[in-house]
Amino acid sequence: MDKLVKVVCETWNQRKPSDWMELLMEHRYPVLAIGLLGFLTHSWIRIRRLPPGPWGWPLVGSMFHYQDFSEGRAHGTMQEKYGAVSSVRIGSELQIWLNSYDVIREAFVKRSSEFSHRYVNNSFELLGFDD
Repeated sequence: MDKLVKVVCETWNQRKPSDWMELLMEHRYPVLAIGLLGFLTHSWIRIRRLPPGPWGWPLVGSMFHYQDFSEGRAHGTMQEKYGAVSSVRIGSELQIWLNSYDVIREAFVKRSSEFSHRYVNNSFELLGFDD
């Protein structure tokens, strides 16, 4: 067994860069399939840990799920459908919406130290909603 391991290691170490490219080209489809499977698994695990919410399209997000999105009624619709905490994609950015007074109070008063360093989005100011 040790002799076999030694032969494999010697053969492995003697490869030239061109041999590596040939090896990669020979096995490109399995490598791509494994990479794609890993990416999809990682994405699925991340999505499963999020609060419930509508599925978002790439680049535009969840904005087309609601006609009343621009009138500000989307929060009420989200609360009725998904509960007090929901996730929504606006553009390519993921946002977590708190849709009830009790949840907002718990997040910003009782657990303020956990949420004090949250990201402040200025895209609404760019769209003219900075009232």
